[in-house]
Amino acid sequence: LITFLMLRFGSQPTYSWVENYYASNKGPYGTSVVKTLLEDYIPGEKFLLLEDSLTQLNDLESQGPANYLFIGASQYIDSIDADYLLEFVEEGNNAFLISRSLPEALSFYLYYYDCGDYREWEDYYSWPDSLVEMNLKHQSLTLENSTPFLYEYKGRRRTYDWQYIPNNFICDAEYGFVRLGTFNKDYTNFVRVPYGDGFFYLHTNPMAFSNVSLLDQGHLDYVASVFSHLHKGPIYWDEASKLSGYLPNPRSNRGLNEKTPFDVILSQPALAWAWYLLLFMTICYLLFRTKRRQRII
Repeated sequence: LITFLMLRFGSQPTYSWVENYYASNKGPYGTSVVKTLLEDYIPGEKFLLLEDSLTQLNDLESQGPANYLFIGASQYIDSIDADYLLEFVEEGNNAFLISRSLPEALSFYLYYYDCGDYREWEDYYSWPDSLVEMNLKHQSLTLENSTPFLYEYKGRRRTYDWQYIPNNFICDAEYGFVRLGTFNKDYTNFVRVPYGDGFFYLHTNPMAFSNVSLLDQGHLDYVASVFSHLHKGPIYWDEASKLSGYLPNPRSNRGLNEKTPFDVILSQPALAWAWYLLLFMTICYLLFRTKRRQRII
């Protein structure tokens, strides 16, 4: 027990490598850095954290265009939340969805079966590699040199599934889709999709916006170029719809989650403490039951 306490609460700083992108997470794959930067990104405009549900979008009053922002591995929204978000964009606002999968509640409205060759939408595709190079397509935003992004886990280089949008689901002429960015030159990871009077901006690699990525100046320049598409208006950061870990579209067989159930348990504070409590009670039970028991005389 003493050894466990020394390892758990020792003087050496520890942090989690879990890919959860919570704003409160100061570990490698949290988003505390980008949240701090965005709080003052648009001078004179407010930055609001949505922590309950997307129904809050209906109660917000703005004098002009506003920005909704989600950064996470996966997003969970039901049909009601999807309706609020779609109505928000339809009124002329922007919605940035930076995640490794697109919720099925939204994909029905953003992708069309008659785009290119007929194929049912099955979520983003994945490219396995440890290193990719990202850049933007717009002439004024294209960086002179592509920005390299390397995936590391516990300080070691690992292969990672980098998500991208297949070209047959990007309708340029018919529906006004615009390719805004790629990685490795050929794989589209950033697009603009019109909806009503507003736009959805879809970016498939939240890894680029994590704390560990923003330690590099080149990565910071890339992220700043992506956020140059924000309206001059308030930013609504969605923390309510965030899921810890990558949960692909259930209709897709691509990009399957490599995390074990134990990783998911430890990524949630409540589940982690429940697990530790269960272990502690089990140890106590074993210790007390080791005492020799005799029949009652």
